[in-house]
Amino acid sequence: MGYNVVYEYTPTAGLYAGNRYWTTYKSKDAFDSREPAADDHKTIVIAEGVAEEEAIRIHRETPLAKQFATAFAEADTGRKTEDGRMIVIRAIFELQVANVSFMNGLDVDKAMDLLSPLVEYEGPPALY
Repeated sequence: MGYNVVYEYTPTAGLYAGNRYWTTYKSKDAFDSREPAADDHKTIVIAEGVAEEEAIRIHRETPLAKQFATAFAEADTGRKTEDGRMIVIRAIFELQVANVSFMNGLDVDKAMDLLSPLVEYEGPPALY
């Protein structure tokens, strides 16, 4: 049995802010002695030593808007259109939106219809 830890991204993480994720360490000692990650300053621990079901429940409390913001962040090219829309790598964006939709019981096509006008695509579509 591992040692589950739930993290949340802080405002310094940009579009990732407010998103939660969890990971399992071999033991509390392994967690306490882990090497700091390069982005540790962008996260805080919000729960540790919790059962897997509790870690999943806490993770699922991430607001939907924050989850979709991650889709934008993951696919961002760092460029914008003249009208200010984000240019995203299409396949990554589509897969991220599909993942968030699936995890929340949403219709992927409806989510794409809502979010697509906010971005300009670069590259081919995903084959999901």
